[in-house]
Amino acid sequence: MKTLFLLFFTTFIAIRLFAQPGQKLNLFTQDIVNFWVAYDSVQSTNDTIKQERFIQKLYLDKGTLGVQYLTNVVRLSAKEWLTTILKYPKFWKSVKSSTNAVSSNKADIENVMYKFSQLYDKFEQPDIYFTIGCLHRGGTVFKNNILMCNELATSDKNTDASELIIFHQERMKLNINMIFLLAHECVHTQQNQSIDSNVNLLSRCIKEGSADFIAEILTKQAPPTAYISYGFIHEKEIWKDFKLDMYGKNFNKWLLNGRTLKSGIADLGYFMGYAICQSYYNNSKDKQKAVQEIVDIDYSNNQKVEQFLIKSKYQYKWKK
Repeated sequence: MKTLFLLFFTTFIAIRLFAQPGQKLNLFTQDIVNFWVAYDSVQSTNDTIKQERFIQKLYLDKGTLGVQYLTNVVRLSAKEWLTTILKYPKFWKSVKSSTNAVSSNKADIENVMYKFSQLYDKFEQPDIYFTIGCLHRGGTVFKNNILMCNELATSDKNTDASELIIFHQERMKLNINMIFLLAHECVHTQQNQSIDSNVNLLSRCIKEGSADFIAEILTKQAPPTAYISYGFIHEKEIWKDFKLDMYGKNFNKWLLNGRTLKSGIADLGYFMGYAICQSYYNNSKDKQKAVQEIVDIDYSNNQKVEQFLIKSKYQYKWKK
């Protein structure tokens, strides 16, 4: 009876909660169920053609809008999903139970959305799709929907990450659950998404760092990342280096470089954005207004972002 109940619960496509009066919170979990059906089918044969077909038919073709959106973002095929499954067998075996643990986080998700709706008066409730990605990211946003890639979002120190790159191994050691990452992505759903090739490094870093900073307010949890702990220890030297690059468009040194960085700490641009937003918040008398102003930054306008930096008084921190 218990097994039957759990099966019904996990295969139920939409879990409806209430973030605030009039706004329903929809959590879509069917893609996780579909993935593990495809995964188990892959294990039943060594024929790679059949294995690819299983992934295509049982996971991708049956996918919710979340999987459709995810394939738009990461541009991956059934063949690439299969390669990842076959390359990291220990990882996939160890992560299966945690990817299905959405229900245990339900109350915390609801709480984050409610808090955000109270802090930000223009809050619009996003739909949340729980998917399985291809180890490319833990979460992302598409058309103001949150896409959680649970194989990374729910991995922690108990996950067997021995086959993965060091960046993933270190991040998993710090991760507690999916809630902080989900809050980070939720901030992005409320932001101005119109970023183009003219946007400089400063704008991109503040956009990402602001999501970390507000997620910390919402969860009362420090960002579970190496770049935050390392950043505060080496803040002055990082700022000195960052300000030489911040008006340029070379992002590789500062953002999304966990896969390519040979040594050192990845994603220090996130830390710089976080530190600037923290300074803005700390120097604001009206804290709720500061949150709204941080969310409402026009990231498509480099000049306005520079004005935000000046108003934050962050650069003066190092002139004392």
